[in-house]
Amino acid sequence: MDTAARVENNARGFNAVLRPYSFMPMPGFSALDVFVAVARHRSFRRAAAERGVSPSALSHVIRGLERTLGVPLFNRTNRSIRITAAGERLLARVGPALGEIAEAVAELGHYKAIPSGPLRLNVPRNAAEIIMKPIVSRFLAVYPEVKLEVVTSDGIVDIVAEGFDAGIRATNLLAQDMVTVPVGPKLRFAVVGSPDYLRRRGAPESRLSCSPMPASSAGSRAAPPTLGCSPGGARRWRSRCPARSLPTTAHSSWGQPWTASA
Repeated sequence: MDTAARVENNARGFNAVLRPYSFMPMPGFSALDVFVAVARHRSFRRAAAERGVSPSALSHVIRGLERTLGVPLFNRTNRSIRITAAGERLLARVGPALGEIAEAVAELGHYKAIPSGPLRLNVPRNAAEIIMKPIVSRFLAVYPEVKLEVVTSDGIVDIVAEGFDAGIRATNLLAQDMVTVPVGPKLRFAVVGSPDYLRRRGAPESRLSCSPMPASSAGSRAAPPTLGCSPGGARRWRSRCPARSLPTTAHSSWGQPWTASA
């Protein structure tokens, strides 16, 4: 049985023990932890030394726990302490549950020390080629316990709703509540033409002269330029240049730095 299953199983046992006292306020975790320590050591002094507090402080916590539960957990004198039948029953069920919880919390330290587990990224195809491809091998070599999944899509994807941990986007496509860091140089998209096209058609002197585009086959015309090929991802280009003047290379509104968002 793995740790999560053991914690769940012991939690059910913990609830079963306290069910008869369900009309009472639920005791706090810290109070139960003190109870287990005192019961284990059979001594307020030794349990207090373990925690670096005074015996009287632990005695005060136990008295409060007994008031909450409505039953005595220890019989104590100036010289000795003995757990009651109710205390033995509580210890038998709560002790393992608290141990499993402490173990589960301790295991989380592994994630702080060494990145591990699944990491799902959603990135545009050209960002995957330009930014991700050169570094993926090195990243996995440094963090071998990370299970990396990169999903490429040129569409507008809600990375949280779709179950991604992070994504890469052009700056102008980011939601306002995204936490971002730059991950690459500022890139520029451009309108270009092949030498053969420019010889046949001439260099365009205005934005309007670029549309409609030349026929891609007999009797058909190509669609106006768009960016992105996945469903829902196509976006019409918008030139930054005035209509009266368009150089051979023109920047589009997508000339933004790539940014990682989460």
